[in-house]
Amino acid sequence: MELKTARGTRWVSIAGDPIIDTAGRFEGFRGVGSDITEIRHTQERLTHLANVDVLSGLPNRGRVRQLLGEALRQATVGNVPCAIMFLDLDGFKPVNDTFGHPKGDAVLQAVAKRLVEQVGSDGHVGRMGGDEFAIVVTDAQSRKKVEMLADAIIRSVAEPYMIDQTEIRIGVSIGCAFGPIDGATVDDLILKADLALYQAKDAGRGVAKYFSAELQSEQDDRVRLETDLRNAIAAKQFHLMFQPLVSARTQNLIGFEALIRWNHPQRGLIPPPVFIPVAEESGLMGAIGEWVIDEACRAIASWPEPITVAINISPKQIVMPSLPNMVSQALSRYRVPGNRLELEVTEGVFLGAENATLDTLKRLRALGVGIALDDFGTGYSSIGYLNKAVFHKLKIDGSFVREAGTRPENVAIIQSIVQLAKSFRMNVTAEGVETAEDFERMRDLGVDTIQGYLFGRPLSYDRANQMVRGLDQQRKAG
Repeated sequence: MELKTARGTRWVSIAGDPIIDTAGRFEGFRGVGSDITEIRHTQERLTHLANVDVLSGLPNRGRVRQLLGEALRQATVGNVPCAIMFLDLDGFKPVNDTFGHPKGDAVLQAVAKRLVEQVGSDGHVGRMGGDEFAIVVTDAQSRKKVEMLADAIIRSVAEPYMIDQTEIRIGVSIGCAFGPIDGATVDDLILKADLALYQAKDAGRGVAKYFSAELQSEQDDRVRLETDLRNAIAAKQFHLMFQPLVSARTQNLIGFEALIRWNHPQRGLIPPPVFIPVAEESGLMGAIGEWVIDEACRAIASWPEPITVAINISPKQIVMPSLPNMVSQALSRYRVPGNRLELEVTEGVFLGAENATLDTLKRLRALGVGIALDDFGTGYSSIGYLNKAVFHKLKIDGSFVREAGTRPENVAIIQSIVQLAKSFRMNVTAEGVETAEDFERMRDLGVDTIQGYLFGRPLSYDRANQMVRGLDQQRKAG
């Protein structure tokens, strides 16, 4: 309930029961009210954060997808094409390496400003992360106009930047696709723009390329990857790597996050961001996910308590009705208690059938399994789901952690996340902790668990096992 007071607007949560006299007449209500204004303000800040990139102030990756979806729907209905441009800065990494991250951040902010000035009212500029930007052009009927915009952007970005009296020069490569001509869905259009961007990079950078039939050969490669992926399951070409999780208070090992790897017999190591989307699109995620769950439980069974293992569950998996049974069977098979397994999901799981998703998460929690909300605050806003008694942990994305040392607003964001988590009795894990300063800052902010290269890179099972056994021997000796 919203109340206007002398101190301004306040928000109050009210709960009560009806009062019935001895004659059965209704006399009113008796209840209690709680001032939830600060919680609501925190939620509003995080909702804003969920759609905005902190560094540039531009729409973030999740919001860009939403904007592209809206433009694509309008293009389909109005028969006026839209376009998506993916931009990747050329020569930006040496800027960070040579001048440091503060100057690198200043360059990114300057690039964002120039892009907004060039695009104007013709579209929306967003930051996808790192040195990658995107532009959604709502009216791309004139291909020549889009090409002229791309050329103007390339010239603008190439102009020198004066940062603290230091002249810095970079460039930009652009990949573009038109909807619904090149792709009828957001994912398809993004894929086509990505292919065009790769071509721009290969062409020497500093140019704009547009999706064409010639790029379809890239799609043919994806088909071959899918075939190899099907064979990989039967050939047991997957393995898990284990990244340590440590207590912020004691710095003791408390568990691992298990990360899948694919060692292709011809291509070598293929990273998850390459093959997981293919697995999801081709319906192979169920089989791969079942293997990961089984292997994780096998590892847990070989280690003493309280060592836990966390695994990632994709949005495609979470809507599978068989997932809770799959997890239950694996726990029973290896005689592992549910509280030693943790499933990590991202905010994207709430984009589909939310009721089915919540039902699945509740069935998993009933097994004692922990549910962590990964990369909290970087994607879609799911704050409303935090009070569903489903999640037991929030994970702060590494980008917030790494930039907290130079950006006070990131510290404020992390404080808000920790405060929100504690109000829902959840633990907080900080990812991407790479320095002692990062660790001390996260610990002092109230984070419970630390993950990052400071305490260990992903390890093979044998190396992780050595770490666990060494710790176990120390405990027994103590």
